[in-house]
Amino acid sequence: MKLIILWLINTVIVLPLKTITYIFKLIFKFINNIYFYNLDWEYINTMKGHEFEYFTKILLEKNGFKQVTVSQSSNDYGIDVLATKNKYRYAIQCKRYNQKVGIKAVQEAKSGCDYYQCDIPVVFTNNTFSPAAIKLAKNINVELWDKDTLHHYLKKSKLLTKSLPFYYPLISFLIIILSG
Repeated sequence: MKLIILWLINTVIVLPLKTITYIFKLIFKFINNIYFYNLDWEYINTMKGHEFEYFTKILLEKNGFKQVTVSQSSNDYGIDVLATKNKYRYAIQCKRYNQKVGIKAVQEAKSGCDYYQCDIPVVFTNNTFSPAAIKLAKNINVELWDKDTLHHYLKKSKLLTKSLPFYYPLISFLIIILSG
């Protein structure tokens, strides 16, 4: 008789509560991931230069780059981020601009790449490049990663999502309380 009562309690009360708790934790994790990693273009376009460099580090790591480091703020020889992917070393000049990026950034990326003995020089921006910068980059083999590349990396890494309704943080808070 005791076994039947224990089985009944376990089946009717404990198991459903564990299942509900597990479901709440999954929902919380889902909402938490969306809400706390929600970035939009306005946020990116208002970052300071150094913030954009650290943002680039995170973005590259989420897109399969290894050994990603942000260089020191001064005397960086034109390179802001160093990274490795598929056995190639990248020397990246970051430019968070409100206008087109010019040839100076391309020149800095090339010379910095040579200084750090990397394989691929890159200029990475949230904007676009001037025609002169595009022409020079083609001639001296510098990769240009513009806002389209940024959007691709954001989408691939799921860092860029649609804005969430105002009540999502409240739901997250309630789920935390309910899941104990």
